[in-house]
Amino acid sequence: MSERQEVPGPDDFVGAPAWPFKIGRYPATNKQYARFVDAGGYEDTRWWSAKGWHYRQEEEWKQPRLWHDPTWNRHSQPVVGVSWYETEAYCAWLTATLRQRGEIDKNQQVRLPTEAEWQSTAHTADHAYPWGDAFEPTKANTKESRLNQTTPVHMYPHGATAEGIYDLSGNVWEWSADWHEGKYPRLKGGVFWRDKDYAKSSARNRYYPHGRLDYNGFRCVVVPLSRG
Repeated sequence: MSERQEVPGPDDFVGAPAWPFKIGRYPATNKQYARFVDAGGYEDTRWWSAKGWHYRQEEEWKQPRLWHDPTWNRHSQPVVGVSWYETEAYCAWLTATLRQRGEIDKNQQVRLPTEAEWQSTAHTADHAYPWGDAFEPTKANTKESRLNQTTPVHMYPHGATAEGIYDLSGNVWEWSADWHEGKYPRLKGGVFWRDKDYAKSSARNRYYPHGRLDYNGFRCVVVPLSRG
């Protein structure tokens, strides 16, 4: 993977007074996810749930499905081709890593955001899109952009929230912690090949937890264990 421009603040978790959590400034990038891969994350059972490890072994996952595809694997693009179970393992690994570094304490953990947390971040109750009510194609990677692939997570700064959280609209669907009928994890945020209506903060999708599509990514939150 090669990269020309670095993402500003790639590992930032952003908070606000009304939020009992902090959320990733960006969707998780290939560069961030590579740390998990390079640390042996796919070989260490500590990070995986029983069901996740079952799929990892049965389907012989060793890295994201599109890890070596140059269309999707630039450092600052959001990591895609990852199942819900892989994101769960990544969050468990990142929890331990950040605790070891002293960046979070033992009473905090990293996980996927719930829909409610994600929607609070995107100000769903206040307006249609993270930036306001009017859609503007210069603020998000959607079908209107006609790019037909993911883009660097910092490419649409004008679409960021007032708190400086990027790509909540468009680019990739983001796995959440909530499930539909206990079978399909929910996804939020819209995607590059769908139009502006799917990029609204209220939009949602769902998919099989073991699915590894080229347009599903994720971002993390840091929460107190009491909210885990």
